[in-house]
Amino acid sequence: QFIREKHSNSELLGIFIKIGDAIAYSHSRRVLHLDLKPENIQVGSFGEVIVCDWGLGRIVTTQEENSGTSDMELDADILNHCTLYGEAKGTPGYMAPEQLLGQDKTERTDIYALGALLFSLLIPQRLKGKSTEEILNETRQGKATPTQQKQELSASLKAVICKAMAHDPKQRYASV
Repeated sequence: QFIREKHSNSELLGIFIKIGDAIAYSHSRRVLHLDLKPENIQVGSFGEVIVCDWGLGRIVTTQEENSGTSDMELDADILNHCTLYGEAKGTPGYMAPEQLLGQDKTERTDIYALGALLFSLLIPQRLKGKSTEEILNETRQGKATPTQQKQELSASLKAVICKAMAHDPKQRYASV
């Protein structure tokens, strides 16, 4: 509902910053969301933001970290194998190429989705009229960015979105 209402870019960017803060916090706790999209963001009447649906979430860990877990911690190995292991799960138009291809997911996977989310906040019709296959092909080919689609955005916002949505994860921002 929020995205369909008329808002200034300033208001939209304020909401986006709050979403970014939530994801930055989750990354600081080594948790990936892996399904960021407008439907998973709730905005209250006072501008409060809640990031929902962590069902595809994944804890980023290494083998050494798992060996010393206490009874009070989540068992990342069990949680991570309940979803996402080697399968493409996510939402077309928001999932990163590596997610679509079933490759390793990192914080930069969420950063791709944040770029796509910002793109949708500013240009809500960006996916309108496209089939799922068209959207997936654009993602596979690295043609999902505003530069590739010739959307009307300021040069600075376009640059941020393009960097966040870079096809190669190494070219994306390193952190939220």
